[in-house]
Amino acid sequence: MCIMQFLSHPALCDLLTEEDQKIFKYLDSLDVEDSKDVKSGYSITFNFKENAHFEDTKLKKTFTFFEEGTAKITGTYIKWNEGMVMLALQMESITRKRRQTTFG
Repeated sequence: MCIMQFLSHPALCDLLTEEDQKIFKYLDSLDVEDSKDVKSGYSITFNFKENAHFEDTKLKKTFTFFEEGTAKITGTYIKWNEGMVMLALQMESITRKRRQTTFG
């Protein structure tokens, strides 16, 4: 999977930090699975090659939509490799600030 696909997307390109881009170089494929009732949600599984950032090779994010218009988003707990936890926290902080600026 090519990082350029994400960087060329108008909504995603502003959300990916330089560190995200380093990690996404290890992304092998994406699997999208609809819930039994398509309107109620979907899951995205990110399949990664072995990398120096985290132990996992599969990370899953699930989006569940409720009738009253609310949503619940859950994701895999990431098992970061030693030395990567602080970097991950910095990335999360930058991403949150960008989302507030972009969507807020």
